[in-house]
Amino acid sequence: MKVRTLLILFIVAALITISATATLAQTTTTIPMLPGARQQIKVGFGDQTSPHVACNLVSYTNDDFEGNSTIKYFDFATNTEQLNDSTADQLNDLIALVRSFGLHDGTENSLVTKLQDALAALDVSDTASFCDSLTAFANASQAQADKKLTADQVRQLVNFDNGIKSDRDCQ
Repeated sequence: MKVRTLLILFIVAALITISATATLAQTTTTIPMLPGARQQIKVGFGDQTSPHVACNLVSYTNDDFEGNSTIKYFDFATNTEQLNDSTADQLNDLIALVRSFGLHDGTENSLVTKLQDALAALDVSDTASFCDSLTAFANASQAQADKKLTADQVRQLVNFDNGIKSDRDCQ
C-alpha cells in the first residue's frame, strides 16, 4: 500500500511540474518602453522573435523612419545599450534572426546560405557579389511570405537586409 501511495504521489508531482514548466515556457511580460507605450517581451521557449530575453541581454529590432532595421542589445548588467555596427556583425545578427524563427531546415538553409555568401563576398571586398547575395536573400524572404514566413518575419528580414545594403551603398 505504501509503495502504491508513493507511486501515485510521484506521478502527481511529476504532472504538476510538467504543467508548471509548460505554463512558464509560454509566459510573456509587458514592460514599459516609452512613456505611455508597452512592448511584449518574449521569454521561454515560445515565439523567439524580437525582442527576446537571454540572461542579462534583451535583443530587439529597431526600425528607423526609413524602414531600415538594426539589432540592438540592452545589457541589464551594465545598464547600457549596444549596437552591432560592423557589416559582418549585422550579417551574423541577421543569420541569428533567421535561425530564431525555427523554420523548416530547407527554408532556413536557403536563407542562411545567401547571407553566408554575402559574408564571403564581404571578406574578399567583392561589393557586387555582396549586394547580389543580399538582394537574393530579400527576394527569397519575400517569396516565402505567408508560406514558410509570416508577414511580420518577412518585414523584419527585408528591413534588416535593406539597412545593411544601404550602409554599404548597394543599389
